[in-house]
Amino acid sequence: MSDSNTPTGLFIERVGTRQYAGTNDRGATISIGHGEGQWSPGELLKLALLGCNAMSADSRLARSLGEDFQMGAVVDAVYNKDEDRYESMSVELIPEFGDADEETVAKAKKYGLLGIDRYCTVGHTLDHVVPHTATITKED
Repeated sequence: MSDSNTPTGLFIERVGTRQYAGTNDRGATISIGHGEGQWSPGELLKLALLGCNAMSADSRLARSLGEDFQMGAVVDAVYNKDEDRYESMSVELIPEFGDADEETVAKAKKYGLLGIDRYCTVGHTLDHVVPHTATITKED
């Protein structure tokens, strides 16, 4: 068990060779692995950054574009195979601006990016070296 004072509310259980079912304390589940219908850990990392950027910009974009605005988003990453790590990631948010004038578009972009800068915990974490440890525990 983690020494952290803050419970994560996340856990996984092995369901097959290199396959896991992840669950959070709200009951959401995700299939982790490299098979059909599964998310790899690297994809989950990229998805976390993508989702965090979108959610952090959402309310600020809604102020300019309306509560029911539509948006897609994509993430791209440069993978270093020799070091088995991502060297960089970039997120592109693509809101439907419709017939918004240039001033509204500029304002939405500015404040959306400010929201990401201020509220995206995943981005803040990736901007810094994150110490991490692993242990293997025998349950009694």
